[in-house]
Amino acid sequence: MLIYSRRIISFGIKTVFSNKMPAAATLHLLEDNAKDSEHLIAHLKTEIKQLMSLIVGKQEVSRIKELQCENKKLQNEINTVKKELINLQVANGVHQIPVPGDKPDVEEQLVFSAEDSGKVVSTENAANE
Repeated sequence: MLIYSRRIISFGIKTVFSNKMPAAATLHLLEDNAKDSEHLIAHLKTEIKQLMSLIVGKQEVSRIKELQCENKKLQNEINTVKKELINLQVANGVHQIPVPGDKPDVEEQLVFSAEDSGKVVSTENAANE
């Protein structure tokens, strides 16, 4: 379409300057060329808008993936700090009460209290004592 429009425009310019066409025909040809150019510009603008929206969409998708990855890292860090806090609380003799809905950790951990120094128990056993 672009090459075709350029040919029409260049043809129109050549005919205008050749003085072989009557003025009305030349004017009509220039008006047609102007309309074709306007349509072409409008079409190209819509294509540019579509391409820009695709680019923005791809950037949003990549940003969402980055944020999801960061959320997973932060969640893992939170879980690690929670486990460390529970271990320190158990070591200081604070009884742990399971929260409804949370999955109980059944991993073994050291309990450092005066009575149970060095004894290995699970989190569930520490919560029951």
